Amino acid sequence: MNIGDLAARIRNIFMPAELTKRNDDETLQITTSYGRIIDKVVPAYPYGFMAKAEKGKLTVLCAGGNLDAVRVFPVEDSEFAPNLKAGDTAIYTSGGSLVVCRKDGTVELNGTQNGGVIVASELKNQLAKLTARVDAVYDALQNSTVTAMDGGAAYKAAIATTLAAVVQKEDFSKIESDKVKHGTGAGK
Repeated sequence: MNIGDLAARIRNIFMPAELTKRNDDETLQITTSYGRIIDKVVPAYPYGFMAKAEKGKLTVLCAGGNLDAVRVFPVEDSEFAPNLKAGDTAIYTSGGSLVVCRKDGTVELNGTQNGGVIVASELKNQLAKLTARVDAVYDALQNSTVTAMDGGAAYKAAIATTLAAVVQKEDFSKIESDKVKHGTGAGK
């Protein structure tokens, strides 16, 4: 091997490329920055995550500079990437779906404009309290005694006594999660 062959192998260890197309068998066809088309390339995915990019740039790794032993790093395409701060992570699609895990421990699903997701157990608890209060009002109105010729004073007193016994008021302040926010998608 002469010095020119050695230089070519070193130069070919890493090279930029473009995703040309995704084949039916899940392999990729790529075009290197030198114009060479390489087909049937098996894409690499990080553990626990898989994405099928429609377009984007690649970094090609050729073992020993040999173009017959090609591996590609995941496709790069930041066109639809959300705005992130240091320590944040995101999963996003070209169609606008978005999950952002923030460094502060919060999670955003398709944005934040709709507020926090509902904590179902807390909502059920508070709705049960509201139901009890409404039932007490209904009971008081239906079952209070009426005394003739007192101008409704006895009826009012019976209702007031029944309603005074309902001391547990609903509190909806905790039904919204401050850790998981959601929105309607599509947007940075």
